[in-house]
Amino acid sequence: MTTPTSCVLLWDPECPNVDLARARLREAFATIERERPGGAGEAPWQERRCDDPTLPSGLRGYGSPTILVGGRDVGGGGPTCGQGCRVYGGDGDREGAYSGAPSVAMIVAALRGHGAPGASGEREGGEGGEGGEAPQGERRPSGPGEGGVLVLVRHGETVGNSSIRLYGATDIDLSPLGEAQLRRAGEALADERFDRFITSPMLRARRSAAIVAEALRAPSPAPRAVEALRERNFGDWEGWTVAEVAERDPAGYERWQTQGLDFVFPGGDSRRDLSSRVLAAVREDADGGPLFPPSARSLAVLHKGIIKVILGELLGLDHGEAQALTVALGSIHRLRWGDDRWHLEAGNLTEHLGEHYLES
Repeated sequence: MTTPTSCVLLWDPECPNVDLARARLREAFATIERERPGGAGEAPWQERRCDDPTLPSGLRGYGSPTILVGGRDVGGGGPTCGQGCRVYGGDGDREGAYSGAPSVAMIVAALRGHGAPGASGEREGGEGGEGGEAPQGERRPSGPGEGGVLVLVRHGETVGNSSIRLYGATDIDLSPLGEAQLRRAGEALADERFDRFITSPMLRARRSAAIVAEALRAPSPAPRAVEALRERNFGDWEGWTVAEVAERDPAGYERWQTQGLDFVFPGGDSRRDLSSRVLAAVREDADGGPLFPPSARSLAVLHKGIIKVILGELLGLDHGEAQALTVALGSIHRLRWGDDRWHLEAGNLTEHLGEHYLES
């Protein structure tokens, strides 16, 4: 049986979502199997407890459940994420993602990029190959001949409670909790150097970017707002919760769940138009090159919907897969360029948030 480089589920015995994570791992491996029949075998992953004393100190205390793909030995015969990808669960996405465990889409993206069978880039529209993340607490500089890095950060919680309400075009500010979340994100990135710093023109993103910029120790450019990266307009639904949408506009809610890219928010943006404007900006910046050059270290502090479109584009995901990605408030997502493509190194990182983590 062919297996990925390595795959491990880290779990806590008190966590109620371990079985859910196992089910999603099985579904992710089944997706790889469909892409290359006979390649994935039977759910070839290992499991370790988060409090296992044989784990390296950098892995003990990870949130549960966490899935690591690729990497080196974690002690006792399992893998680490010293070189590889880690994905976290989280936010109960409003458009179909899971909550409480890593989404299938995020696991599949990790598997495709780190040696899973059927993930070598031969999938139409897909990405594959190998990537690598520095061990926790160690940051690798981008030296001559090394591929670029892209770090995507979602803004923090807002005064309008973005964790539960649909705020897109409404230009609301961060709440005190959101500021605390971004201070933690800034601390997590403080020792890194960036060549390019991008944000949205919206207040919550600009304020979040300013907080991160204050934390960076190495010289980096000031955040630059890109108009095309503003969040979608939810139209008549601005400020509503998902439950309120279902109650007040059941027909619209049904279309939202079923129409894919063709859906138009009542009085607001269409998904297709949002995707088109974001992709146009990503593919060509003002200088004629890509917004995130493969040779540069880029940082972008943006919105949930925008991050999903960017990850979908750079990782070769279809619309459904991109929409199912988890992007928590204050979360960090890492990509690295290699073998002529972007590879996911880490998805929905939230351990830096500590007590400020909020399901969103």
